[in-house]
Amino acid sequence: MPGISIRPGRHCFPQSMVCWMTPGKKRMRRVWSGKECIEAARKTGYDMILLEAMLPGMNGEETMQGIRTKCPLNKDTPIIALSTKAADDAREEFFNLGYTNYLSKPLNARKLEAMIQSYLPDEKIELVDG
Repeated sequence: MPGISIRPGRHCFPQSMVCWMTPGKKRMRRVWSGKECIEAARKTGYDMILLEAMLPGMNGEETMQGIRTKCPLNKDTPIIALSTKAADDAREEFFNLGYTNYLSKPLNARKLEAMIQSYLPDEKIELVDG
């Protein structure tokens, strides 16, 4: 099972921040539209999906609902919203929409790492110094 599914928007974060590994292999799938994200989620079960909340066309909420309703392999997969919304009530808003959690952009590497560690199974995390 791949480790992480990534759905960045136009202003995506550096690739090096999202290359967490399962033993011996990088596991990341990067897609560029809500439709492509749903199609990938139909075919593959992921441990975690990082989903841009504000998208043109099919927005993050529509994409997330599509994953939840059309993709049995990912019906319980944690979906983390990525958004520039930084207000105190943003987290609650994303929870109410059905997201598992929320990270504000620009992304903080330590917060991203902590979020990934909190949702990925221990056997899929390899911590290295440096």
